[in-house]
Amino acid sequence: MNTASFESLGFSKLFVDFIADKELTALRFPGNASLFYDTEHLHTIATSNRNRAVFLEAIRSTMAQTSFTPEQERNLKFLAEPTSLTVITGQQVGFLGGALYTMLKAWTAIQTAHNLTVSHSSLSFVPVFWIEDNDHDIDEISSAGMLNSQGEAYTVRSPWSALPERVAASDVEYDNTLQPVIEEIIEALPNSEYSYQIAELLRTAYKSGTPVVKAFTALLQHTLGASGMLFVSAAELRKRGLFAQIATKEMERPGATAAAVAKASAILTEHGYHAQAQASAVNLFLHIDGKRHKINTIEGDERFQAGEIIYTKAELSALAATAPECFSPAVLLRPVVQDSIFPNAAYIGGPGEIAYLAQIAELYDLFDVPLSATLARHSATLLDSRIEQLCAKQGVQPSFFMRRYDEVEKDIMHEHENKQLSAELEATKAAIEQAFGRLQPVVTALDATLAPTADRMKHQALQGVSDLEAKIRKAQKRLEETTLGKARKAAAMLYPENGLQERSLPYIYFAAKVGLEALSGKMQLLTKEAANRHFFVVLDSE
Repeated sequence: MNTASFESLGFSKLFVDFIADKELTALRFPGNASLFYDTEHLHTIATSNRNRAVFLEAIRSTMAQTSFTPEQERNLKFLAEPTSLTVITGQQVGFLGGALYTMLKAWTAIQTAHNLTVSHSSLSFVPVFWIEDNDHDIDEISSAGMLNSQGEAYTVRSPWSALPERVAASDVEYDNTLQPVIEEIIEALPNSEYSYQIAELLRTAYKSGTPVVKAFTALLQHTLGASGMLFVSAAELRKRGLFAQIATKEMERPGATAAAVAKASAILTEHGYHAQAQASAVNLFLHIDGKRHKINTIEGDERFQAGEIIYTKAELSALAATAPECFSPAVLLRPVVQDSIFPNAAYIGGPGEIAYLAQIAELYDLFDVPLSATLARHSATLLDSRIEQLCAKQGVQPSFFMRRYDEVEKDIMHEHENKQLSAELEATKAAIEQAFGRLQPVVTALDATLAPTADRMKHQALQGVSDLEAKIRKAQKRLEETTLGKARKAAAMLYPENGLQERSLPYIYFAAKVGLEALSGKMQLLTKEAANRHFFVVLDSE
């Protein structure tokens, strides 16, 4: 597989150094070093977990509308055993099943669970996808990148006729305004023998009255069910009180998390890295009356505010202890909450997640939670054989197209400019001028009346060269327009709307090209490779 370095594609210094396993990894991710070697440590994490019955119940509830595959049933039985651990990945609910990186995360987690099972034969490892549906940013989960039938990139959004503010994704359903959008998306799918399968999948998942979490889970299940991956809704875990341990401690010690994160951020800054996120005095949200509000401090006051309601520390602490289902973590506490619930061996994250995970190692000691390892998901751009052939013809790598299109076009035009031909045409004109310059005096001396004829013949000769030049330019333009048309489509697919494909185009778009089975096969092959470079995967090749 063709690859490119992360540095060449503009990934952050922190992520590049993390991948290179430099000092940063040992400094900020101490759980990574022994992941594949320390069976005893993992055994301790597994056997000390006391939440199995409850989180298994949450998984079953999340997947209640799906049929478990034999592989998933097997993994549920594994998770009930005290010698099993999880490999977790996850994200917010994603429209159309999420961008490509959703599946890159999932397949990396699946392969990592397999690799760990091989390394630690006395333990079992189960891949789990954490669906972060406590989040209230509905606009963020409502869009997806797409390519239209002309190969142009655009953004499509799921609409709602009316949607209350600050409502958690777990409480949101699609309404009948979505159906025309789904049909528009289906119309834009690649025309192949597999597009009908994807069209039916979308029509089934996205019906009026369907919860957004159910639609997302259905698409994940259709693709990943046979792998054995399990799905869990963060809201289902919250409603079962599994956030209590962290929520209670956070309310008991306002400012402690912020101080620990500030210390970690200072260390990162000293080493030349940028701190991704800032912690608050209280890193929790309060779910009350169907809305989710950040718990904020009040300047000059020891009390706190969530929405329009003022609380004392004692009131919030009591609520955290008696009604933990009312609390969900902010971004920096979510990994700690996750590892307090599950016997987790490793988390599979993307570049942005790894940046903020670098800030929270101290929080695990603060909350007395075992620290899991952090591994990078695989990173990839998918292309078809037509783009592969275009790259070969142009003598470039796929990364050539992963920048602003005007820069791509400028370089192609420059490359197509035939400098030798231009020079020959100019030399021919100069030679005609010189030849007639020598001929003119001789003709004039012989017969002065022939001078206008000689001059006319010179201009005819020069015009002939100019006419030839114009025809050559037209031929070049036709060639360039054909090439530029192909380049424009290649850039739209590889770098849609000036961004990485894996962060924009949904997995189902590519499944419509080659089928879910073939695409899953490509993902399985990809994730057997080390996740230390960005891969270019040709879809329609053996």
